[in-house]
Amino acid sequence: MEKEEVQERIKAISYLLENDMIHEDAVQEAEEELYELSNADVKVKEDVTNPQHYKIGIEVYDKIAKNKDAYHGFLHLNATKYLHRVFHKHDTPFDDLNKSKWYIDKLIEDLKC
Repeated sequence: MEKEEVQERIKAISYLLENDMIHEDAVQEAEEELYELSNADVKVKEDVTNPQHYKIGIEVYDKIAKNKDAYHGFLHLNATKYLHRVFHKHDTPFDDLNKSKWYIDKLIEDLKC
């Protein structure tokens, strides 16, 4: 894709996510596409717990956090997802381990409240 096409696709997905226009079953896929598009030309290493592509409006976990059962499930499933792919997606396991840890820490923090 050309750079302009990537930027337009990012805008479109961001708009859909911000305005709750994506079915809940497709949110993760949309976020992953957004992540891939956002990082297509970027070689700079970002903080894995708060990457730039999450700074485009309200984060999904903030929306889900309004429903405690859904929020806890979301945190648990994402932690499990990142643990599952630790040795399969990246050259080193640390990105996915840190992502999983972030979700686990959020779950622990919320359960203490």
